[in-house]
Amino acid sequence: MAYAPAPAERALLALAAPLLVAAFAPAEGVTYQLRLTEQRITARGQTEFVAERRLQFTREGDGYRAVVTIGPARAAGGPLAGLFLRGAQGLVGRTLVMHLDANGTVTAIDGLADHWRTYCDALAAPGDDAPLPEAVTAMIAGLRQASEPQQRRTLGTLVTSVIAGARETAPDGDRPVRLPARDGAGMLDGHERVTRDPGGLTILTSASGPLARGDAQGRVALEREERIERGLVVRARETRRLWSQGGDAEPSLTIISGGELSLAVK
Repeated sequence: MAYAPAPAERALLALAAPLLVAAFAPAEGVTYQLRLTEQRITARGQTEFVAERRLQFTREGDGYRAVVTIGPARAAGGPLAGLFLRGAQGLVGRTLVMHLDANGTVTAIDGLADHWRTYCDALAAPGDDAPLPEAVTAMIAGLRQASEPQQRRTLGTLVTSVIAGARETAPDGDRPVRLPARDGAGMLDGHERVTRDPGGLTILTSASGPLARGDAQGRVALEREERIERGLVVRARETRRLWSQGGDAEPSLTIISGGELSLAVK
C-alpha cells in the first residue's frame, strides 16, 4: 500500500517545501491563524485592539483562492475602540472567499455587496456608549456609497495585510530608505537591513522625519521588524512615535502594532 502522510505531516511538509518557488507561494492544504494587535498610547490613556482570523489558500488558475474566516475581536479604551469593535464583530463568524492573482492582489470577493452592507450596518449600530458623533455618522454614510473597487480593497486587507508583495524580493544588505509619513504630510528618511536565510528573510527598518498636520509641524519616528516566509509576513512589529510639536520631549501619540501568522491548532 502506498504511504499517505497524516494531516499533521502534510501541514509540516507544505511549510517545509523549498523556497525555489514564486515570491508569493503560500502553503496549500493548511489553515493559518492570524492575530493582529495595536496599542495607541497618549497622555490621557491608551486604546487597545485585537483581531483574529483564519486563512486557507488553494491554487486557482495562475493565482490563489483564499478563504478567510473572521474570528473574535476585542477593543478597549474609548469611542474609537467602540467603533472598531462594532465593525469587527459585525463580521465575526463570516467566511469570505477571495480570488487573488499570482502576486497576491485581490481581484474579486464572492458576495462582496452583502459583506460590505453587513460591515456598514454593524458600524452604524447603536452602542452602549454615547451616540455616534456626526462626523462618524457622515463617515459611515460615505462608506455605504463606496464603489466596488473601494469595497474590494478595504475587505481585501483581511488577507493582503499578510502578503509581503515586492518586499519579499528585497536584496540582502543595508540601504537607505525614504518612506511616506502616513500620519500626515511628510517623508521619513532612514535605513533598512535585509537578512536572508534558508527559510525566508528578516527586514529591520528605522526612519524618522517631519510631520505636517494642518498648520502644526511635528515629527514622527518609526521602528519596524518583519519576518517573511513564502511571500507571507509571518511576524511583524512596528512602533510609531508622533510628536505634535517638533520640540516636544515626549511623543503625543505612540502606536505599537503587531501581527503573528502561524499554523492553526486543530
